Amino acid sequence: DDFNLPVVRDAAQTFEFTRNGETQIRDFESGGVRWWGAAERLQLSEELTFWILVLLPESDLHESIAEGS
Repeated sequence: DDFNLPVVRDAAQTFEFTRNGETQIRDFESGGVRWWGAAERLQLSEELTFWILVLLPESDLHESIAEGS
């Protein structure tokens, strides 16, 4: 919400951010566009967990696949 980016907000609602969470790969919709994302948990200390998200629109995946053919 601080960044005011709808896709980030929608991604945050899609993934489960738990202390014991495992790497997640999910798809979701934001702004009428299908997105894919991966979330990886990093345990920095016993009290501090940090999550890294990689997000990309599905159309970028299709373009990459088409270019590789």
